Amino acid sequence: MKIIFKIIIYSIVSIIALIFTTEILLRITCGKKLSRWSNLPYIPDSTLGYRYVPNAKGVFSNVAFTNEYSVNSLGFSGKDFSMNKKAGCFRIIVIGTSDEDGIHTDGSLNYVFLLRDYLQKYNIDVVNLAIEGRERSMININFIRSECVKYNPDLILYKISEFPFIYKKRYRYTYKDVLIAYAEPNESLDSSKLFIDKYINNSSNTVKLYNWSYAYRYLCKYYIDNKDDNENKIVKYIKEKNILNDRLVTAYVRGTINNLSKKRKSKKELEKYKPIKYSEKESLEVLDSLNRELALKNIKFYVYDDYLSANANKCKKLCSRYNIGYISLDIPYKKEYSFGDKDGHSSSEGHKVIANYFYKVLKDSIIPRNLLAN
Repeated sequence: MKIIFKIIIYSIVSIIALIFTTEILLRITCGKKLSRWSNLPYIPDSTLGYRYVPNAKGVFSNVAFTNEYSVNSLGFSGKDFSMNKKAGCFRIIVIGTSDEDGIHTDGSLNYVFLLRDYLQKYNIDVVNLAIEGRERSMININFIRSECVKYNPDLILYKISEFPFIYKKRYRYTYKDVLIAYAEPNESLDSSKLFIDKYINNSSNTVKLYNWSYAYRYLCKYYIDNKDDNENKIVKYIKEKNILNDRLVTAYVRGTINNLSKKRKSKKELEKYKPIKYSEKESLEVLDSLNRELALKNIKFYVYDDYLSANANKCKKLCSRYNIGYISLDIPYKKEYSFGDKDGHSSSEGHKVIANYFYKVLKDSIIPRNLLAN
C-alpha cells in the first residue's frame, strides 16, 4: 500500500510540476502571442460604416503587438486639427486603412505620422483620416467626396487597398472590450451582448481558466489556427468531443464576435449583403470622376501604393491612361517590415522605411517647390 501511495503522490507532484513548468515556459516564450486581447472602441457611422469612439484613449493588443492609442474628436487616430488651415499652409489628407491609421503597429508613430513630423517645418499639414478595415475602397472614395473636401485639403493621398474596387458596408461596435462585426445598420446586437455577458465577462471556471492558464490559451489559439485543417487529428478530437465552443474560443483568441456569419433566411437576403465588385474599367472610371471633381476645387489627387507588387505596377499603368496621379514607392519588401505569420501589418521598421521613401517622393515631385524653401 505504501508503495502505491508513494506512486500516487509522486504522480500528482510530477503533474503539478509539469503544469507549472509549462506555464512558466509559455509565459516567457509566448507572452505577447498569448496575451489577453484588448480592442479598439467603435461606433457606427453612416458614411464609413464605423469609426473610433471620439476622444478615446487606451491600449490595443493582439497576438503580434501591443500599442497605445488616442483618438481625436472626429473619431480618427491622432490629435485634433482645425477645419480651417493656417494662412499659407499646404494641407495633405491621407486616406487609407489599418496600416495608415496609426494604431496597428508596435510603435507610437506609423509612416503617416512620421511624414507629418518630417513636413511640419515647411508649414505643411498632414491630416490622417484613415481607418482600418478591408474592402473599403469605395467607402473611402465616397468619404473623400462627402467629408474630406470640407477640411480644405490641397492634396489628397489615397492608399489603394484593393484593385479592382469592392464595395461592402460593414459595421462595428465594441461591447465590454469585444468587437462585434455586423452587416445591417439596424441589426440587433442583443444576442451577441448576451453571449459576451454569459461567457466572456463572467466569473465562470472557463473564463478563470483562460485568464490564468497560458496553456489553455495556447490550446484555444491552436484550435482557431487549425480548425479548417481537416487532417488535423487534435482538432478533429476537440470537435468530436465538443471540448471547445468554436464561437467562444474565437472570442477568446481574437476578441471578436462576428454577426456576419449568422445564417441569412433567403437567397434574396444573401444577395443583399454580398459585396459589389467593380471591374478594372469601372474602378478607373470612379477614380477619373473623383480626380476631375477634386481638380475643379483645386485639390490635387494621387493614388499610391507602398511595396513593390505586380498589382501596384498594373494599377500604375492603368491610372496613367486616365491621367490619374499614381505614386508607387517601389519598396522592396523584407520580412522584418511586418510581423510575419502573426500579423500582416507593417512593423515600426517597415513604417520608417515607407515614410523615408514617401518623404523623398513628395519633396521631389509632388509638393510645390516654393513651399519647401526655408
